[in-house]
Amino acid sequence: RIVLTGGGANSRTWRQVVADVCNAPVTVLEQSEGAAFGAALQALSISPGASSTIEELAAEHLSADRNRSVEPRRAAVTFYEDTYSRYQNAVGVVADLYQPSRQAQPAVSTEAKVS
Repeated sequence: RIVLTGGGANSRTWRQVVADVCNAPVTVLEQSEGAAFGAALQALSISPGASSTIEELAAEHLSADRNRSVEPRRAAVTFYEDTYSRYQNAVGVVADLYQPSRQAQPAVSTEAKVS
């Protein structure tokens, strides 16, 4: 499961792409102020007299927005897996072309010629 926050979490398309590429459900939280809210929970967990751990506070105060959370789509997952497999095969074919076999030589001489 991926918990998506920030500006990208506002885009239905981006949420779906992340779910499909990663083949994992994407959860969006109801709380929109992720960083500030997380900092407040951390401060609360270490404040004098605190009786809850950060995990307990998160479980108590964070909730999923079920209307904006998405599941991976099987057809899209298959497409991305196949495409990535083809990419990996292509990289394997051309990888030897990019291995440093010798030190690069300048195409044009940079030495000044004196007559």
